[in-house]
Amino acid sequence: GAAINMANIMIGKTSLKGKAFVLLSDGQHNTGPEPANVLGNEPPIYIAGLGVIQTDYFNRLRAKNIYSKFYNAPNAEYMAVIFNQIVADTRNEPLAYNAYEQRSCESQEREFNFHIDCKESTEVTISLTWTDEKLHYGKIGESNGIDVTIKDPEGSIIPFSVVTKQGGYLLMSLKPGMNGQLGLVTRHADLEGVDHYGETVGVFIENATYDLSCDISDSVKCGEPILCVVQLEQSNEDIVLETRMSVICPDY
Repeated sequence: GAAINMANIMIGKTSLKGKAFVLLSDGQHNTGPEPANVLGNEPPIYIAGLGVIQTDYFNRLRAKNIYSKFYNAPNAEYMAVIFNQIVADTRNEPLAYNAYEQRSCESQEREFNFHIDCKESTEVTISLTWTDEKLHYGKIGESNGIDVTIKDPEGSIIPFSVVTKQGGYLLMSLKPGMNGQLGLVTRHADLEGVDHYGETVGVFIENATYDLSCDISDSVKCGEPILCVVQLEQSNEDIVLETRMSVICPDY
């Protein structure tokens, strides 16, 4: 209860749009107010049950917070999967794929296969996370470099743009309208000071958010269009739509 109460105070001071709680607990209530009494319906809470868990408290929290999710005994490396889910939920972006795999350095190649189905204007973002920060996106043979390629079922290489790259992390985007079965392949040569590591891949389908405004006068003439303006969050341009509507008058 004390942890959730403190989180309420901390999250109330931030202006970030996407907010979430992450609770690592065995479900034992040790100090502070009753957890269910200080947890609201928002922001969502993501519960990682650790050790010998007490499900009663978790059930009360999930009943109070309808957007909550529960993960049973995740290890530290699996937490990247949970954070991918948080990003997708807070941005309202469907996850086409979200998986973690442990890897031995003796296996120098791995492939993650996933399917995406989206509209022509929809962008796809792929997050690749390594559990060891010494690993990074680079050429095979480069010191602790991991080569990354994306291909279709025929083996053709699919180009991608690097959004962000740093130690232990790579964020890429595909061109809009990409569909079908794809494979993400990671390759490396000998790695220095790394015996094994984990890789997490998250595939996000971006939804365009918009504001819709309609200028409707007090009287509308039948047969004439009504002007609507849609402002996309990712665009500086207005999209003008003409819509036709039917007016049904009630009988008096």
